[in-house]
Amino acid sequence: MFVIKKISIFIVVVSIFGAFVSGMAAAEIPQTFYPENGIKAVLYPPSYIMETMTCRDECGRLMMVLPDGSSYILVEDISDPVIVNKGDGSFHPAAIENITTALAEIDVDGVMVDLALEIFILPLPRRFVPGSTAVGNRIFISPGVYDISIELAAYTITHEVGHCVQNLFISGSESREWLDYLTIRDLLDETPVDGLMSHMYLPEEIFAEDFRYLFGGEASNYSGTIENPYIALPDEVPELATFFVTLIAPIIASVDADVIPEGKILSAMNYPNPFNPVTTIKAQLDPSVSMHEIEVNIYGVDGSLIRRLFSGDVSGGEFSVRWDGRTDRGTKVPSGAYLYAIRSGTELRTGKMIMMR
Repeated sequence: MFVIKKISIFIVVVSIFGAFVSGMAAAEIPQTFYPENGIKAVLYPPSYIMETMTCRDECGRLMMVLPDGSSYILVEDISDPVIVNKGDGSFHPAAIENITTALAEIDVDGVMVDLALEIFILPLPRRFVPGSTAVGNRIFISPGVYDISIELAAYTITHEVGHCVQNLFISGSESREWLDYLTIRDLLDETPVDGLMSHMYLPEEIFAEDFRYLFGGEASNYSGTIENPYIALPDEVPELATFFVTLIAPIIASVDADVIPEGKILSAMNYPNPFNPVTTIKAQLDPSVSMHEIEVNIYGVDGSLIRRLFSGDVSGGEFSVRWDGRTDRGTKVPSGAYLYAIRSGTELRTGKMIMMR
């Protein structure tokens, strides 16, 4: 009897939701989306979230519980004081087709973006996290208090994908990639800003906005601006787009095919990076091996061979070779992203470089 009553209450609650949550089609299920840019996304529609991922806690609050057990309290009533702007009196989830269209329009200069995303199109806002956010590879798209336009949906999802790029391609705040970004963006010596306006000054937010502005589709860039109006637009920052391309570009298959690491190359790097016009490519080699047969080539991010830089026998535990930014024909390469490939037998080490002329 108790179970029947509990189920009945839940059905009534869901019916009430239907009176003020618009845009929620019945019987929607998660869908997997594979745009041609390499992004893989599993999208959870609002009706599916309501029907399968919500329950009430011991205090009677409506909870969204994810498969891994993490949970959020949902705001059920738009009259709740936590909702400052009451809009038109309803919560409006984003349209799933607007999200998928914006995902498909992301174009990182033709580079395949190796991201596997989970996107939750929320039927109701979260109590303590009212806005859209990205956590790891998960994106939560919060409903609006008015209908969410195509442009706003595109702006929001592309910005949050930018956060996922940072989460998944940059290993931490002390990593070389993050320091390179801060240097290129001239944020390395910025003093943290406190107060209500600090959000737009956060380097993580600037990073996400840079990604949206540079690589999002037309709808996501409808404003022609970024969130922080006091810094240069991304396309006015030299080498910023190249940084993103280099960060995201996968190791080219033609360079890295069928490699069986044997431990002869202990580490590899180049310095300086970014560079102009010369960089030194260094490798630490296994000192127990008396002689190494080493080959070093330079490639474009599209896999094209730029320069056969070195081929020969190397003794000792260290090796270095300079690249002057020229092709095999002696032509200067333009600014952009390049890969070095150090091969010893069947082992290969590669790294990304940025030429800044």
